[in-house]
Amino acid sequence: MKKIFVLLLCVLLASKAISQFRATAILGLNNTSIGSSATIKLPTSRQLTGGLEIETLLRGKHLRSAYLSLNTGAFYLKNGFEESYYYTFFGGDKKPIYSSLETSYLMVPLQGRLYLQPLPLIESWTIFIGGGVSANLLLDASLNELTVEETFGSGVKTYSDNKNIKNYGEKYYLFSVLEIGMMIKRFKIIFRQKKSLQDMYFSGLDGNWKIPPDRSTYMINHKATGKLTERHIEILVGFTFMK
Repeated sequence: MKKIFVLLLCVLLASKAISQFRATAILGLNNTSIGSSATIKLPTSRQLTGGLEIETLLRGKHLRSAYLSLNTGAFYLKNGFEESYYYTFFGGDKKPIYSSLETSYLMVPLQGRLYLQPLPLIESWTIFIGGGVSANLLLDASLNELTVEETFGSGVKTYSDNKNIKNYGEKYYLFSVLEIGMMIKRFKIIFRQKKSLQDMYFSGLDGNWKIPPDRSTYMINHKATGKLTERHIEILVGFTFMK
């Protein structure tokens, strides 16, 4: 899969010589949800994302009301989740339960798009639909958890751990990508949805975490169904500075 991705990327960049090429700076809002289903879900995270898109237009020598394009680029995203609440044992003091996962990725998409001009006489306005895949290269990851346990005769036990867990995960994660949008002159508005194609759980964490599996919020959510799925919904605005 990795070799195919690199090969297609090289073909896209090489096609600049035979088709129109443009570059777009993009910034937007990412909403990340991590979980296994509608009922098993960790709190969502809303973060800024942005980067550079490189696009090759495939429409021959003459302008057409419908044409295709291929695009790639590089985008940065820092996401994760944070959950915090208090638990009271038998009317006593409030005890904290806390879980926080922070991850950062370099996202490298490879997509195809279909552009349409709703009004052929207005070349400055086009709409498009697209799809493809995105390889999310893991730059960093850290997990911080604290929980308490009431034990009869032994009082309250507190468990906590906080460490960088990048090496417990994969080097990159593959996502599917679907999008719709429009372009007005040099400006783009994009609505994009992405979904992980593999388990996003840091499996190397098992046996290396000081919190018991039945007390760790992160581990409990994975154990419930055996897979953590990550979904992204993004609203992006771009400006094409080269075409």
